[in-house]
Amino acid sequence: MLTRDPMRFKKIGVTPEEASYYAFIGNTLERIGDHAVVIAKKVSVLMDKELDERVVKAIVSASATSLGVLTRSIDSWFNMDLDAANDNIESLNKLYPVLEKINRIAVEADGTPCVEVCYVIESIRRTGEYSCNISEFAIDKVLYE
Repeated sequence: MLTRDPMRFKKIGVTPEEASYYAFIGNTLERIGDHAVVIAKKVSVLMDKELDERVVKAIVSASATSLGVLTRSIDSWFNMDLDAANDNIESLNKLYPVLEKINRIAVEADGTPCVEVCYVIESIRRTGEYSCNISEFAIDKVLYE
């Protein structure tokens, strides 16, 4: 709507740059939502399977880490906190070893449905990475506006 009627920027009180940031953030949150759907579908399949307890614990830990990145990204955006945004992007590095561990355990564990587990951990990874995009938008906004 904004691209068709530039006067709307004034009506809603945002600049074209701010509107583009909100569009990018909205798109990012939509992608994260798509991965939440993938996780929900795969977990519903995994509920009927016997999983190695280490896999379950590692998935819960990785999920919490990824969601923490999302929460801190949103906070860094609303607070326009450059240091928090940078720290948050760095915190994503804690997620990768956990995901590698899940892959290793799932492959080694007898009876663990590796394909479903791999889809879940890939979506957890992508959620964390997409979340960091929001922190990057905050950095861009602080530095370039």
